[in-house]
Amino acid sequence: MGFEAAVGSSPPATHDTPLGAASGPRFLRREQPVYPRVARRLGIEGTVLLRLTIDEYGRLTRVEVVEGADSDNGFAEAAVAAVRRSLFAPAERDGKTVASRAILPVRFTLRRTE
Repeated sequence: MGFEAAVGSSPPATHDTPLGAASGPRFLRREQPVYPRVARRLGIEGTVLLRLTIDEYGRLTRVEVVEGADSDNGFAEAAVAAVRRSLFAPAERDGKTVASRAILPVRFTLRRTE
């Protein structure tokens, strides 16, 4: 899919870990994405898989769309925008904060009314 959003110019991550794992990076403040109007109107749901690079200070330095970047529905752009507004705590290794990469699925689900 190839959509990337560079946020800074930090060196590449040295530690791969799941987002939210005990020693991995985690959200300090998680912003929710805005559901794209076109997708809502068409009743489309989907998931975007992002790879986040977070430096040793908890700064988001890169966001890559790994999967689900259908440009017609707006999910990838909405997911990236929400992640950019979020705040993170860095990963830790041996008691020290380290740069890391983490995979984050962002699900877009319409609420059903009955």
